[in-house]
Amino acid sequence: MASKPKAIRWTLENAGSEFGCDSKTLASRMKRAGITHGKDGMFSTREIAAAVFGDIESEKLRETRHRANLLEIEEQEKRRESIPASQVLELWSATVIALKQAVWNFDAPEEVRRKWLAELRDLSVADYFTTKKQTEE
Repeated sequence: MASKPKAIRWTLENAGSEFGCDSKTLASRMKRAGITHGKDGMFSTREIAAAVFGDIESEKLRETRHRANLLEIEEQEKRRESIPASQVLELWSATVIALKQAVWNFDAPEEVRRKWLAELRDLSVADYFTTKKQTEE
């Protein structure tokens, strides 16, 4: 019957040297991860690996949360760029009223002013809106 291999235990200096990590950095990572040495003053390979490489599942979760936060920020920015239709219609109505009043009060013959107002009345709302592509051409 084969005997169970003896677990390898590490000092911070040996582990740092073997894993290519400064022992002080490794000690700091161990402390942040809440890993304390055993009764023998040493650490298991699993504990060293957790400190050197981090908790992969926690990193994946952190990355997922980060992406979700970025998507939320992007969504909020897009919502700020949108204007509710009711506000657009309200502003449009106020603008048309102000424009009609300005034309009516303009110092021009009444016949000319009536012609301008008729032209304004005949324009459809769609005539005032263009797409980005149309304005770039």
